[in-house]
Amino acid sequence: MKVANQPNRSLYIELARTNSAELATKAFDFDAQIDAALAQLVTLYALDARPMEGQP
Repeated sequence: MKVANQPNRSLYIELARTNSAELATKAFDFDAQIDAALAQLVTLYALDARPMEGQP
C-alpha cells in the first residue's frame, strides 16, 4: 500500500475538508462537485506518485 509523503498527506487532508464543506453547502450541484473533487484527488495522487528527484 502506498502512503503519501508527509507534505502531500497534509494536502490530501485539506482537500478533503474543503471538498466536504463545498459539497455540504452546494448540494444542488452534487454530481458536478463530486466529479470535481475526485478529479482533484486523482491529480494530487498522480503528482504524489511521481518519484522525487534524487530518490530511487
